[in-house]
Amino acid sequence: MAKARRSDLDVSMLAELISDDQACLDLQLYFGVGLEAGQLPPYEGGRFDLLDGGGDRAAVRNRFTAADIVALRLLSIELPARVSLELLEGALGEEAGSFLKQIPTTANL
Repeated sequence: MAKARRSDLDVSMLAELISDDQACLDLQLYFGVGLEAGQLPPYEGGRFDLLDGGGDRAAVRNRFTAADIVALRLLSIELPARVSLELLEGALGEEAGSFLKQIPTTANL
C-alpha cells in the first residue's frame, strides 16, 4: 500500500470536515472537553495522551514507559508482549527514543 504524501492530501477537504459543527461536537465529546474535574470522557481513547501525566514531562520524554503501552490499549492497539518488553527495556526502545528526540515536545500533534 502506497504511503500518502503531503501533496496527496486535500487540505481544503480536511478543513471543511473539521470545521463542521457536528464534527466539532464529536471531537469535544471524544476528548471530554468541558467535563468536570475527575470526570472521565465516554471514550477511553480520548485520554491516551494524558495518561500518567502525559509523555512530554522531562522524566519520561524520549522514551517509552509502561504508561505508553497502556495508552496504546486505550486506542485499542495491543502490542505483542515481546515488543512491549523491547520498547521498555531493550534495543528497540533505545532506537525508538532516538526518533522521539527529533520531535519537539512543544509540537502540537
